[in-house]
Amino acid sequence: MQVALQLISVIAAIILITFGVNNISEPSNLKVWIGVAEIMLAILVLYLSIKNLFKKL
Repeated sequence: MQVALQLISVIAAIILITFGVNNISEPSNLKVWIGVAEIMLAILVLYLSIKNLFKKL
């Protein structure tokens, strides 16, 4: 069960990175900063999820 939740969080982080990159390409400064924040959050979630996933395996 825990492994499945870790995989779901990895997939969610990848989706969050995709939305963040999409926001960076917008001309508005606010959307660019939101995109950067989304990417940083996704990288953090991805790192923690993969680290815990390898501990479990």
